[in-house]
Amino acid sequence: MKSFLLIFLTAILGCKTEKNMIMDNSSSNCPEGGTCQSEFFENTIFKIQADEYGATYIKKMNSNQSSVRYSFLRDEMNNIADSYYKEEFHILIPNENGTYEYNQENIKDLSFGRLCNCRGTTGYYPVEKANIKLNRNDEQIAITGTFSLSEVPHILKSINTTIKL
Repeated sequence: MKSFLLIFLTAILGCKTEKNMIMDNSSSNCPEGGTCQSEFFENTIFKIQADEYGATYIKKMNSNQSSVRYSFLRDEMNNIADSYYKEEFHILIPNENGTYEYNQENIKDLSFGRLCNCRGTTGYYPVEKANIKLNRNDEQIAITGTFSLSEVPHILKSINTTIKL
């Protein structure tokens, strides 16, 4: 019995876990009528993929860079079926400390997701315009700025969040 317990504890404590940090309501500019959340994914990136029908989805992949997913979850409406509505903004985060800017030159590092019962407009899309500033140090990642896309309507248009590392 002791050997089983020792093997079990070794297996549990020896497993490497992915470093995800979630900060609820960490934004000073979350739109009304919902909650915002920032999630940090160390050594993980998100890439837009499409299935055989052209529907887009996000694929989580191991990388030497990290990502932040900033999301807005709208409050569900009482007595309305399928009122779930969520938007996600993904941004690539270098693992080195420094100040970074995202604009038209490196916009491919940004993506946007709209998840809802919205016929024809649910999925993931590239961001078309952005002016984002990111500052990373040993203690935190601060992200501020605006972004937009014309392919689908969206509530999130800006980000102002700090993630403590």
